Amino acid sequence: MILQQAKIDNVPVAQILDILKKAELVQLNELLTVILNANRYKSSRLGIKNDRQTKDIVSRNIRV
Repeated sequence: MILQQAKIDNVPVAQILDILKKAELVQLNELLTVILNANRYKSSRLGIKNDRQTKDIVSRNIRV
């Protein structure tokens, strides 16, 4: 996929690899998702899962 996109954008592959070496893991995940989604149907797009944080204390209204 990266090779195909480099050819489309007329960018040397070595330049892309140098940029990817400097990227953090989160950036790599987002970039890979964007590249993969570029060639997919809208109904089968990939996403990134966000883990939800739960509170230690749950506040509730209690009627007496």
